[in-house]
Amino acid sequence: MKTLLVGGKLFDKSQGFSGEKKDILIENGFIKEIKDSIDLDEVKAIDCKIFDLNGLYIFPGFIDIHTHFRYPGQIEKEDIESGSFAALHGGYTTCVAMPNTNPPIQNEDHIKDINLLSKYLDIIPASCITENREGKKLVDIEKNVKSGFSIFTDDGNEVKDPELLFEALLLSKKYDFIIMEHCIDNDFFKSGVINFGPISKQLKVKGIPDAAETTIAYRDIQLAKLAQSKIHLTHLSTKESIELALVAKEKNIDVSFDVTPHHLLLNENNCITKDPIFKVSPPLRSFENQENLKRLFLEGKIEIIATDHAPHLEKEKHLDITLAPFGITGLETTFLLLFNEFVLTKLTSLENLLSCLTSNPANRFKFEKKGKLEKDYIADLTVFDPNEEQKITPSFFYSKAKYSPYMNKKIKGKIVKVFKNGQLVLNSNKGENQFFRKPLL
Repeated sequence: MKTLLVGGKLFDKSQGFSGEKKDILIENGFIKEIKDSIDLDEVKAIDCKIFDLNGLYIFPGFIDIHTHFRYPGQIEKEDIESGSFAALHGGYTTCVAMPNTNPPIQNEDHIKDINLLSKYLDIIPASCITENREGKKLVDIEKNVKSGFSIFTDDGNEVKDPELLFEALLLSKKYDFIIMEHCIDNDFFKSGVINFGPISKQLKVKGIPDAAETTIAYRDIQLAKLAQSKIHLTHLSTKESIELALVAKEKNIDVSFDVTPHHLLLNENNCITKDPIFKVSPPLRSFENQENLKRLFLEGKIEIIATDHAPHLEKEKHLDITLAPFGITGLETTFLLLFNEFVLTKLTSLENLLSCLTSNPANRFKFEKKGKLEKDYIADLTVFDPNEEQKITPSFFYSKAKYSPYMNKKIKGKIVKVFKNGQLVLNSNKGENQFFRKPLL
């Protein structure tokens, strides 16, 4: 099976593409050729689908290393299909599913089940580090690695016992997988609601201080150093924790980290209304922390952006802020919001933003043949129209969670097509999106 994409403008910093007009030939799910022009007569002589993409941008399919699909056990909030549609709508072709589910993802049956249900994109389940995320005993790591798990996390909880985490880090080196740590001490100012600061004091709610994150970040970096292993610190939000990670990298400690779009775009001042839609973990931090994250992103020191897409029932997010669950949606809005905030304003290049969503996470997490517009790579491609305009409303969302802090915001640009393994899995036509219910190759 062959597919030809004609005339799209390619963007991929890793391959030196900055909007050059190229043709892409896809064969059996892989990129076969990328050339200025591919002979149409030659490809028409065989069974080949041709897409005219003149005026449109072509990116590697986006990769999210931190997604909550709520499966199994909470499918009223999200399920594999609705989450997949949300991911494709946002341009994502690969997502890592967090294991804080019911039951937690932690054995061979779970990975088989999720793989069977993943018909539109690659959903990579992460295993718990400890049984049921309770922090008392490691899962059978050797067995899980043999079953196909390559990422382990107790996300939603940090591993409280440093000796247990150290043991897991030693095993990660032995079996070549990566530990992703939830970098916040949930016992640090228990029942915290938003960031500890002037807004929490004004609202008279308990705050969560920066130190709840930085203490865990410091501990985990030191444990990775002792184990001589790699570690990934997820959703960092404070100046101090990121500085710890950057200094550790300079000292050749194998640490990486991600930040979320909402910590780049929002801060604790958004919580003044007490609207739980802004209640996230880690909390939206101070304006100073937000500005530091933005500066580091624009300087290229933040290499991975993860959505932490965490859908809940709308009625839950309408509870009092002290009772509502932590979480925000992100799969469908991340690229569009960051494109409008940082690229259209010329604060950074489109290529720099894309690297945080494509090649950088692919390289760190060893997703082979992904994240680049390169010959012989998997044909996971996102097609973007920079000129179309949209408004974020409930009807915008394919996630079951049809709420957002950005509601009624007008944005420029739209994901118009997504190819997974060379197959068209999302197609936008006259303002509507069509998803193709076909199993992947």
